[in-house]
Amino acid sequence: MIQLPIDRALLQTNEESVHQVNLKQDLCKRILAEYERQEKIAQLITAEGRVRQTRIISADETQVVIILPDSVKVGFNDRILLVLYRESRKYVIQGFVKKLMFPKVVLAFADPRIQKRWPMNLDDPILQTTLSDKVTQALGQFKLKMVRRVDQEKEPGLLNIQEFICSDVQVSPKSKDDSAAPVTHFNEEKDVMEGIIQKNIPGRLHDLSVSGAAIIPQKGENMAQPGKIICLQFPMLSTHRSQGSLQTIKMTLFGIIRYRRPFMSGHQDIFGVKFIQSIDSQDFLEIIEQISQLKRGI
Repeated sequence: MIQLPIDRALLQTNEESVHQVNLKQDLCKRILAEYERQEKIAQLITAEGRVRQTRIISADETQVVIILPDSVKVGFNDRILLVLYRESRKYVIQGFVKKLMFPKVVLAFADPRIQKRWPMNLDDPILQTTLSDKVTQALGQFKLKMVRRVDQEKEPGLLNIQEFICSDVQVSPKSKDDSAAPVTHFNEEKDVMEGIIQKNIPGRLHDLSVSGAAIIPQKGENMAQPGKIICLQFPMLSTHRSQGSLQTIKMTLFGIIRYRRPFMSGHQDIFGVKFIQSIDSQDFLEIIEQISQLKRGI
């Protein structure tokens, strides 16, 4: 069992008027050019949730150079969000510290779903539930914690990835034997768990990657707005591997809704969800690849 890192910076973009963009988009290029040319003030948010002002020195399709305020301390590979204002909207660029040349900092662009996406188009519904604002705030303040439990050996052929919210996770120190794994104590308190879920909404899984998913809610249903944390209960994903054995993935994962866009000529909406933590499993990659090929008739 592992505790999932909660990025307070991402939780602060909890508004429908916030749009996450990448440096290759023409709109993003125009906005960055305005900030660079007019020396406009941008907002900087660190992974710890500190908000400061900054200026953009230059930008291209892969990186942005900014001025780092004296009061902000960052290290190599630290995550930073840049918030750019245009009219009534906020545009967010996510990056990692690539070079430190104080007071200049070079940010490498990070697409939250840069990994390969497998088309799914499953008939079985995916269920999503929205966490309440109170619980989201408690996560941002580290009063509640998210944990992931992966069970692969208890049931042959089943990769079971389950995530939970709890009030207390304690990992004991390793024993004198360095090869011994830490012991994790898991505790749920009923009072902090009550009211966590707002509504259960069915939808269809459009595509899947190790870092997120695209979901189309059932007609007549409305998913939560961008910036909200949701819990996704996936249908059982099964395939026969080359040796003939049945392999199944069962998952319950937390994610943040990053965008909402028109789909199918505007008759439906599609929602992009970024998982709180990517899935690090070679078995997952192999099984999802085979399922996707079957869906495409390969």
